[in-house]
Amino acid sequence: MVFFSVSLRHVAKHCQTQKIAARLLSSSSDIARLVEDHDILFLRPVEEAIQIVLSNYKSTAHILDIEPSERESLAVARNLDDRLRSFRRNNNCPRCWLQRAHCICFQCPPLTQETPLFHRIFLLMHHKEVCLTVDTAKLIFLAFPSTSRMVVAGIGPEYQTSMEEFLHATREDHCLVLFPDDDAKTYKSIVAEEPYSTDERRKSLIVIDGTWEQARKLYKRYIAPHEGPRPVQLTEEALQTLTTEEEGGRQLRRHPQLFREISTLAALRLFLRDVDPNHEACTKLTHYQKLADAAARKQLGEIRYRQC
Repeated sequence: MVFFSVSLRHVAKHCQTQKIAARLLSSSSDIARLVEDHDILFLRPVEEAIQIVLSNYKSTAHILDIEPSERESLAVARNLDDRLRSFRRNNNCPRCWLQRAHCICFQCPPLTQETPLFHRIFLLMHHKEVCLTVDTAKLIFLAFPSTSRMVVAGIGPEYQTSMEEFLHATREDHCLVLFPDDDAKTYKSIVAEEPYSTDERRKSLIVIDGTWEQARKLYKRYIAPHEGPRPVQLTEEALQTLTTEEEGGRQLRRHPQLFREISTLAALRLFLRDVDPNHEACTKLTHYQKLADAAARKQLGEIRYRQC
C-alpha cells in the first residue's frame, strides 16, 4: 500500500510536469517574442547608453584623469558593461533576469489593466540592481511594459533618454514619488487636498529601486532638490499586510529591521491597492513575486541574513 501511494504521487507529479511542458511548447513562440520585445524596451537601451559613454574614452583612461562631472557616468558604465556582458554570456533571460532553467516568463504575462491614474512609471534604479537575480523591480517592467521606464542612476541625460524624460517629469506638477519621506502623505490625503476627476490621469509615478541606504541617497539626489514630485507613502493598513505570510512582499535580502525588507514590487503593489483596491495588480503581482522568489531560491540557494 505504501508503494502504491508513492507511485501515485510520482504519477501526479509527472502529469503536472507534462502539462507544464506542453504549455511551454504551445506558447514558446509567443514567449520568445515577448522576451525579445521586452529586451528591446529595457536592457538594450541601457546597453546603448553604456556604449555611448564608453566610446568617449579609451579603455585605459584613468577615472581621475577625467572631468569630475563625467566620472560617475564612466564608472557606472564600466560596471554595468561588465555585468551585462556576463549576463549575456550566461544566456540569462532578459525579461525575468533568471537562468533559463528557472525562467518564469510563461507564468507572468503583462497585466491587461493599465496602472490607474498613471500613464508613466519611472523606475529609478541603483546600477547594482540591474540584472540582479533577487531584484523585484524587474517584475514591474514585466507587468507594465508599456507604462514603465527604466532609469539607471548615475548615467546622465546626455547618454540616457529615459533619464532625460525622468528629469523632465520631476519638474512637472502632479508627479508622485513613492517614498516614506517626512513630508510624505497617503494617496487618499493627497487626493483630499487636490481632488481630481476620475477621468484625469496623473502624469507620472516615480518608484526608487535599491537597498534602503541606496534609495535614501537616490531620493536626496534626484527628488528632494525639485519642487514638482510629491512624496506619497503607504497606508498603515497596507504596511500591516506585510507581516502576514500569505501576503508576502518582503525581499529575499533579509534585514534586522523589518520595514527595510519591503520589496520595490510590494511597495508599488500596495500603493496601487491604496489607489484602486479592485485593480488586478493587487493579486497578480503578489503571485508574480512568489514565483520569482521561489525561482531565485532554486537558483541561489537558501536566504542569506544580514548581521545587525
